[in-house]
Amino acid sequence: MEDMEITPEDCKISENDFDTSYAKYLREDPEMMKAFKKRIVADFNRTGNMAIFLNNLKILAMAGNVAGLARKAGIKRPNVYKALSKTNNPSFATVRKIAALLGINIRMSVARG
Repeated sequence: MEDMEITPEDCKISENDFDTSYAKYLREDPEMMKAFKKRIVADFNRTGNMAIFLNNLKILAMAGNVAGLARKAGIKRPNVYKALSKTNNPSFATVRKIAALLGINIRMSVARG
């Protein structure tokens, strides 16, 4: 069975409402949170789509404590949302720090060939 992506357009709700609802769902189900983290990594490794990766990190952040995350990352709360915006181009250091605080390690390897 092929994976089916559900998007805000499918649900006829705003993207922000979709993200907020999904974050609440993840917050209430630790097993689903764990599965979502694995999916984020797999999707990024497969597609390399930074906008989707950042949005998924934003959903993870919203599922937790954004203020606490911001404090640990050493940035202001609004800047967490800005850094994880699909339209922003945050520094690698910022993305790596936020991802690590959310339980996702970014690793690199030498390309073959």
